[in-house]
Amino acid sequence: MLESLGDPYTRFLTPEALKELTQNVSGEFVGVGLTVSRDPKTREWIVEKAFPESPAATAGLQPQDVIVSLNGKATSAIEPANATPYLVGPVGSKVAVQVRRQKQTLQFSLVREAINLNPLTYQTLSTKIGKVGYIRLPIFTTKSVASMQNALKTLESQQVAGYLLDLRGNPGGILDAGIAIAEMWLSQGIVVSVQERDNPRQTVKANHPSLTAKPLVVLVDRESASASEVLSAALQDNKRAVLVGTTTLGKGLVQSFEPLNDNSGVLVTIAKYFTPKGQNIHKTGINPNISVESSGGEIGATEGDRQYQAALTALGQLIQSKSSSK
Repeated sequence: MLESLGDPYTRFLTPEALKELTQNVSGEFVGVGLTVSRDPKTREWIVEKAFPESPAATAGLQPQDVIVSLNGKATSAIEPANATPYLVGPVGSKVAVQVRRQKQTLQFSLVREAINLNPLTYQTLSTKIGKVGYIRLPIFTTKSVASMQNALKTLESQQVAGYLLDLRGNPGGILDAGIAIAEMWLSQGIVVSVQERDNPRQTVKANHPSLTAKPLVVLVDRESASASEVLSAALQDNKRAVLVGTTTLGKGLVQSFEPLNDNSGVLVTIAKYFTPKGQNIHKTGINPNISVESSGGEIGATEGDRQYQAALTALGQLIQSKSSSK
């Protein structure tokens, strides 16, 4: 029925898919902080990642560790679809984990905690152009606004000369979080306009002092979407930031969630949004000021990241230009 609408963003969510979506937008679940895959031959679980500062990371579990058993039950006998009770549980509950690491057999007792799934991360980088604040925002969740405020407060206290905001791979999330974060960088100007069917277009304007006026470069790519594009367009159109990377995904629609009585639900498109210059970027995306293809590999502030290096160069020019105009 929903497919007949011809909108790929209006879709049905099973209870399992709804739970995953809820965890993503809340940015939190309770567990030990592991993602795992399954060895196709032995059917044992292989650690892919331990979330930073999670119980698993703190205990010392590492990628490629083989999880042999959980609470005494062999992982080879646990179907992935039935794995949740072994990994997720109440805060404070324990799980016994037996691990094989090369020729070693290790035992861990992990205490489940609230895990931040998609944390905003930031750091001060010492570069040729001075101290730079690097902020990586992987998704917009209910925690993103407070996290961004804390990041900017900390980086400002460290007297950075400018900022790199990395939105590559960010699929969006909570639209209001994207708007609120845009307002942290803008003292004035239109942030976004939203048009619902049969209703007047609603325009959101920045009307509070920004948290910083220092030069800003935003990194985007083909996976930057939705709220990422709202934020990027607001900063670009108001000439607050230079965008570096590749054209964004192009999702100019807004969804609302409607629950159903069997714990499933539907995501329904209810509106479209427009950039400060009045463009709807649906299916076209936002073109960066400086186009740079990805060098492949992991995204981050590294020498091998071509887009990051280009953004750093652009930021240096902005900092130099600001210094010269004083």
